Amino acid sequence: WNPTGGNGSDAWEEFSGSVLTVANGERYAYKAPATVSGKFALDYTANVTDNASKDFKDFSGKVTVSVSGVADAPTEISTTAQSALSKVEDEHAATFTSSLTAKVTDIDGSENHYFLIKESDLPSGMTVDTAGATRVWVNGGPGWCWQIKAVTNADGTMTADATFRIDESYTGGSYTVYARSEETKQDGINPESADKWALSETSAVVTAPAAPEPGFLNTAPDAQNVVAEIDRLGGGFEFTGKVEAADLFTDKD
Repeated sequence: WNPTGGNGSDAWEEFSGSVLTVANGERYAYKAPATVSGKFALDYTANVTDNASKDFKDFSGKVTVSVSGVADAPTEISTTAQSALSKVEDEHAATFTSSLTAKVTDIDGSENHYFLIKESDLPSGMTVDTAGATRVWVNGGPGWCWQIKAVTNADGTMTADATFRIDESYTGGSYTVYARSEETKQDGINPESADKWALSETSAVVTAPAAPEPGFLNTAPDAQNVVAEIDRLGGGFEFTGKVEAADLFTDKD
């Protein structure tokens, strides 16, 4: 909140002192930072001198100004690393994790930053499996997305890990990543609705891991359980009748 001003010009010059002296007839403006919502106070003192009698009098007061910050859109979205497929759910599915990064200009703590995975661009058989991810509607192009909160770093980057799940229907593909900033409430001041969110102008299209080789995923774990149960029931003796194999399944989809 440093006072800045231009005496009758369009140029803004930083004023580093604590008291700005304005001569008669001069006009100065105070330019608050656009990245912060909040309040600041200006103390003023005016000295009036009568030219004839040389009598003078001081007037003083305080002006409190409320500022609504503007969110700054992230840039340069990319993925820095992508893990190999890891089997989960009794090898019935697999997951992988992508490390996402983007650049931001506001790192003073007044903004939250998020990555967005565009839902309609996810390949068949692939879903977002990131803890804490929320499904949100985003105006301006992406539509429905999975939103993942990022960490804002002192070096001007935002980072987060996104985990995805694939099943046996997955055949490969790519996914689209956006980023956005949220200007937060500061000092009791909410940012204007039009300025609260800023979406990245560009997105990153990331190639997902290739589809696994046949046999990598256990596509019928319950069927194996059925065979094992039938073997157990019929082991060492003959039996007649009907075995309701469907009753032995836990995954009936």
